[in-house]
This record gives sequence, C-alpha cells and structure tokens, in this order.
Amino acid sequence: MKGVKSTEIVVSLEDKAGALGQITSLLKQENINIRAVSGWVQQGKAVIRLVSSDNQKAKEVLSELETEEKEVVVVDMENEVGKLDSLSAKLAQAGISMTHVYGTTPGQGQSATLVFASDNNDKAIEAIAV
Repeated sequence: MKGVKSTEIVVSLEDKAGALGQITSLLKQENINIRAVSGWVQQGKAVIRLVSSDNQKAKEVLSELETEEKEVVVVDMENEVGKLDSLSAKLAQAGISMTHVYGTTPGQGQSATLVFASDNNDKAIEAIAV
C-alpha cells in the first residue's frame, strides 16, 4: 500500500438545505472532480471535507466560502476484503493515531481511495508502505 501526502479542503457554511449543492455546483462549473468527501453538521454549521482533482483551483473557486486546508494522507488501494484492516493494523503497530478518515468504495476491480490524517502523517506513510 502506498500513501502520499495531500491536502483536503475543509468548508464550513450555514447548515441549510442545498449546502452541499452550493459547493458541488461551483466545482462542477470549473470541471473539478471530487475524489473523496465527508460531511456533517456541527453547532449549526455544515462542515464538508473534500479532496478534489485540483485542490488549488477548488480552493480558489470556493474562496467566497469559509475554507481551510489540512494536510492528509491519500491511499489508493485495492477494493478487497481486509485491506482497511491491514492498513489500520500497520498504523496501530507503529503507534499512530488517526484524527479522521473517509473514503470511497467503488465497484469490484477498481481501486478505493482512503483519506486520513494522523498525529504523524510522515510516519504513517512509512508504516503503511511496509
């Protein structure tokens, strides 16, 4: 398994109907693909984390909204039973604690994308490469 450092964009906006659509519409207009996304509501705010095909351009497109960038590790891995368990075990053995995780699970035969952040992303990349 190979992980690479990347950035995610964290968008915070008012929790209302269409909040996610506000983001996706802006990205669609600029032909930016969302590779992975996670969202929730916290204290009246919709919080969306995403990794896109062009994070720099996405951040510019979303500049009217409250955004920040966070360092993450992105892993493209086989979509097979036990792959996430293997990754989790490697991180645990290295004493690495994840702060958050999300990903995609495409159809059989296609790779899944996992996005996570940890207390030591450099060490995490080394640990999962073994």
